[in-house]
Order: sequence, then structure tokens, then C-alpha cells
Amino acid sequence: MIVCSDVNGDGNLDVTAAGFLSGAIIHLGDGQGGLAPGSVFNYVSSVATDTGDLDGDGDLDWVLSDYGAGEWYILENIDGAMTPAQTIFATKNPTCAILLDFDMDGALDIALVDEIADEVKLLRNTPLCPADFNADGTVNSTDVSAFINSWFEDAAAGC
Repeated sequence: MIVCSDVNGDGNLDVTAAGFLSGAIIHLGDGQGGLAPGSVFNYVSSVATDTGDLDGDGDLDWVLSDYGAGEWYILENIDGAMTPAQTIFATKNPTCAILLDFDMDGALDIALVDEIADEVKLLRNTPLCPADFNADGTVNSTDVSAFINSWFEDAAAGC
């Protein structure tokens, strides 16, 4: 399975692929129809790949369904590098993930499909608090300082 999306935020389509027995891979697009050699991730029995901004930070994160391992993997995009963030265990064999906002709160939720167990797991994602200016999960004086600095930078730039 392949998905075309801009995983590194450069405006060019990239390709994520899940290949049973060959692992998961990301090929970065060059903007002219070509792809760079891929970065291989050792999820060797992956059957599905999905991308979406799960953490609300403006870049695309990656969800892999690993049929043989019986796990879904969520990889967080941190400064362009896919970093393992969460593993979710399936009853039997995960076959795909569907990224959608099923509770209409503005944050992407996840429906995880286990084809063999005939199950769909719904994972509700809570949106980041707008006051959490630096998106670290805590609202504190650092957020207030970042907000004030941004305010004055915008004012100085004429915004």
C-alpha cells in the first residue's frame, strides 16, 4: 500500500509505503516527479500506511498497520524525522487505520481495523489546548512568554 502526502513539509509529494516482508519506507519527492532513495523502517510485516496530523502541530504523522506483529504503530513527525510514539496492540491482525475526525472536535481521531478479529477500535484524539502555545501538553508561564514574544514580533513586522 502507498500513500502520497507531503511528510516533510517542503511542498512536494512524498511516498510512504507498507510492504509485507519488505518493511515500511518513505521516499521524499523532489518536486519534479522523482523520488529520493527511501528511508526504510523495520516494520517488516506492514500492510497499510496512513498519514495525518495527529498531534496538531502542523506536520504529518505516520500510522502503520503491522499484520504479522499484531500491532499498529504511530510515528510522530518531529522536525521531519519519524519517531516511534505509540504502539497499539490488536486482538489478532491489524489491516488498516482510518484517520478522521469522528467526534467533530477538530482533532484527527483513528479507527483501527482488525480484519481477522472483525473489530474496529476507535481512538479519540483530544485537540491541543489553544493556550498551550508551545504544544508541550502543559499551559504555564512558558506559554505566556511565547505568546507575548510572538505578539510583539507580529506587531514589529506590521501584522
